[in-house]
Amino acid sequence: MTNASRIAGTMAAVIVCLPIWAASQSTAAPPKLAAEDQKTLEQFLGKGIVGNPVDDKPIDDAVKTSGLSLGSCDYHVTGGDHKGGSQQWVIDHPKGQPDTSWRATHSHEWVMFLNTPDDGNVYLASEIDYHQGVITKYSPAIPLLVKGMKSGDNHRMKTAIKVFDVKHTDHLEHKGSMNITVTHLGNHQITVPAGKYEAAILKYDFEGKVGPAKVQDTLYRCFAEGVGVVARVEQKNISAAFFYHDTTKMGMVLAGTKETPKKSK
Repeated sequence: MTNASRIAGTMAAVIVCLPIWAASQSTAAPPKLAAEDQKTLEQFLGKGIVGNPVDDKPIDDAVKTSGLSLGSCDYHVTGGDHKGGSQQWVIDHPKGQPDTSWRATHSHEWVMFLNTPDDGNVYLASEIDYHQGVITKYSPAIPLLVKGMKSGDNHRMKTAIKVFDVKHTDHLEHKGSMNITVTHLGNHQITVPAGKYEAAILKYDFEGKVGPAKVQDTLYRCFAEGVGVVARVEQKNISAAFFYHDTTKMGMVLAGTKETPKKSK
């Protein structure tokens, strides 16, 4: 596998507001998913996970909706090459960083660094793939959740991508750019092993080029307020497709969460 075949899939996430309102004074029915989106979600998550649409509710608090808190999240893999397996993500603050900086770690292999600045949004700033030995940095950071988004809204942006050797962080291996569109597909009933939730389904379309590698793909994440991602369809991380030229998706559903006990003073 060449270096040129290594960079873009999680999404995660990656990721403002062009609101679309019904002109009628009567209450509009909640929007249904497009057939293509419904098919993809069912293929990777399974039947019965995504239920009926529920009343539209904007993302009033992106940080709360993200579910970022000290602890861990366990997922069952429901689709893709690792179907039947599991994943655990541990959430904490990077050492020496402010409380607005977050780190999500999976099995000491993949790490995502997230920021929650004063604008109320949640951003993916960088990620590390220890298996391939690379750090990917996004500038500007990718918005995974945007405050105020509601059904039908979309947010488009372009980010510059730089890829460094994890052992020699001043060694630039590749650079390029990625166009991203985040679309709010509406709120739906989501039923997973951890429970039943009303969740916002966000769709992330991206296309980019880093070195000679070109990628175009789509990811999905279902966010329940106060819980975070309860279901997802994506690569193992945002950079996977660029790095490995691998756009193979996997589906995951939330099995449970656990808070990290607070340290006594």
